[in-house]
This record gives sequence, C-alpha cells and structure tokens, in this order.
Amino acid sequence: LVQSMRLAEAKALVEYHAASCATDPSVAIGCDVDDAVADGTSEEQAAGRMLSLCRYCVKALEGGVNRAHFVPPLSGSLLQEFYTLDGAGTLIARDLYDGIRLATAADVAGIVDLIAPLEAAGILVMRPRDLLTRDVHQGFYYVLTRDDQILSTAMLKRYSKTSAELGCLVVSKRYRQQGNGDAMLAFIERTALQAGVRTLFALSTHTMQWFIERGFTEGSLEQLPPARQRLYNAARGSKIYLKTLTGSRSVDAQELFWSSGKGPTG
Repeated sequence: LVQSMRLAEAKALVEYHAASCATDPSVAIGCDVDDAVADGTSEEQAAGRMLSLCRYCVKALEGGVNRAHFVPPLSGSLLQEFYTLDGAGTLIARDLYDGIRLATAADVAGIVDLIAPLEAAGILVMRPRDLLTRDVHQGFYYVLTRDDQILSTAMLKRYSKTSAELGCLVVSKRYRQQGNGDAMLAFIERTALQAGVRTLFALSTHTMQWFIERGFTEGSLEQLPPARQRLYNAARGSKIYLKTLTGSRSVDAQELFWSSGKGPTG
C-alpha cells in the first residue's frame, strides 16, 4: 500500500498510464474500463477505478483542493484514515514545496544576505564563507526561491547513517508568518526520511519553542553523534533538540496542522 503521494507523483502516474494505454492497450491495466461506470472485483476493473479516481483527484488538487484520500470500503477505515498517522488508504496532497531545491554555488551570495543579519545579532553562529561555500557544493543546503529571490534556506547534514542535523533554517523577514519555515522543515524531514535518517537534531539559542511545537524534544550532548559532539561550542550554550522521524504520514499530519492556520507559521 502506498501511504501517500505528492500531486506531482500522482500526475506522473496518470500521465504514464495514459501514455501506456496509447502505446499498447493490451499490456496496460485498466485501459478499457469506463471512467464513469467501472465496477467489479477483477484486478483490471479495480485498477481502472483507482486510476479514474486518481485523475479526478489530480484535477481537484490542481484546482485548489489541498488533499484527497483513497479509502477502502471497509468498516472503520474512514476513522482510521483521518485519526491515525498510518491511515487506512492513500493520501494525495498538493506539493507545498514548489520552489524548494538544492542550493548551488550561484546561491551562496543570496544565502549570505539572508543569514548575515542573524549572525550579526548572535542568533546564528557565524559561518566562515569558505566553509559555507564548501557545504553548498557538497549538497548540504536547500533554498526556497520565488522569481529568483531566496526566501528561505536550511542545511541538512548527515553525521551517521540514521542521524542528521537541521541547521541554518532561516526565512526572510519579509516572508515570515506565511508557512515558508514549516514548508522548508517538512521538506527537510522528507528528504532525511528518504535517505534513511531516523533522528533529526537541531541546535538553537533563540527558537526553542518553535522546535518544541513541531515535535522536537530537548536532549543532551550525549545524544548527538560523536562527530557532532566534538564540534559543540559549550561557550555558546546552544540547546539541543531531537526529533524521531517515523514516516511520511507523520509529516503529512504535521503539514496539515501548520498549513491549516491552527498554529503559528514560520
């Protein structure tokens, strides 16, 4: 069972199926099933119904609907889908990450402009520019852009197979309180999950409540990977926050909460 898909993935599935049917209907499941009246229990009929519904979901999401759910017709499945993290079916959601991409060398100047005021205020630790450039080159930084302007940035650096640091999460002052920080956090969590990371940690001296509200818990230096422990600056006194990444459905639930206006947005 596929627990969740982004809109882009669902759209690609629909387009791939349509192309397969056009190329060779004899080998593609569900090509001859009528969208409106498809019924029955065979594999082809069931696949045809699901792909038909998927097309409708894609249209709805492209029209502004935030989420669509495929739920099996079983007792209790609707409650399970809406009130448990694992759900009972498949969730398709609009892509909240439009504009988020891996940073490139061309973005370094924009990242510096974004973080420099916070470094000067002592909110962020000062990052040597050569080290920042190297980290960008190694693929540790992501940016959220709009019309070639960097609105937000974040760093994801792995310290072990299952542990990684979230750092330098910054949103341009002009674009705060619009959900951009939460979108970046959710993107980082999904990226970490796909890479096999199960523990995400962050160090902070000023934004403790923000992390706690988003599922992080305060931890100790001993809980960090040894390589990161050696880099810890005791004089700065940053608090350590950790979050266990349990799966994409938990990220879906987090996105739903913070994008619905039920809590303050970053």
